[in-house]
Amino acid sequence: MLWLVIAILVLGLLLAWQMLRRRYGIAIIRMQVGCTNYEDYQVVVQEMQPTKRSAEFVRILLGSAAGMLYWVDQKRDQRESMRQALLEELDKISRLELTPEFDLPGWCGDSVQVSKVAKLSVPRRFQATLYYQNLAYRFVKTGSLKTEDVQQLKAIWVSMASIALAKWDQKLVDRFQGTLQALVAIYRGDSDYLSTQSMIHYPNRAFLQYMTGTDANR
Repeated sequence: MLWLVIAILVLGLLLAWQMLRRRYGIAIIRMQVGCTNYEDYQVVVQEMQPTKRSAEFVRILLGSAAGMLYWVDQKRDQRESMRQALLEELDKISRLELTPEFDLPGWCGDSVQVSKVAKLSVPRRFQATLYYQNLAYRFVKTGSLKTEDVQQLKAIWVSMASIALAKWDQKLVDRFQGTLQALVAIYRGDSDYLSTQSMIHYPNRAFLQYMTGTDANR
């Protein structure tokens, strides 16, 4: 009977894993950001699938920005000003003369320091996981943001971007900035309250529109 119980448990775990995989897709990359004093940021990068396609870091950054914008949108009393402020910062980054060696944390100012670590030794402030759904679509599941982090969204996102930037060549840097510009344009064209679907569709739409050369405002 013991082997039967074990078999049932294993089967249950397999079914649960398949359901989770079907819901989100296949996990590719996870990034975690932590800090204590809002100056020294630690970033953990976990690549769950063996891949050298650094373009996936473009996708996780787009999805993370979308997750932050959705989170901001839930704060009804400050929704419009907070959304526009974050979009303005993203737009500025998309128009910088970026290179793989660019000091993005230095540009961010406020004595921001970023280090890549194997494990966070400070409280986690943000987590993003990139899931592969099909050739065209990715989904980024975000979490861990708290009310007190609202003024640190720029620094948290810049911390992630600075780690990704070092992995890219100039071609990927240009792709990153082009897709980010497209994402900002899409959000500026949507003044309504954001739905959860915006976190999925807008980053994918921005990436695909840039790659195919179409207008993000259409």
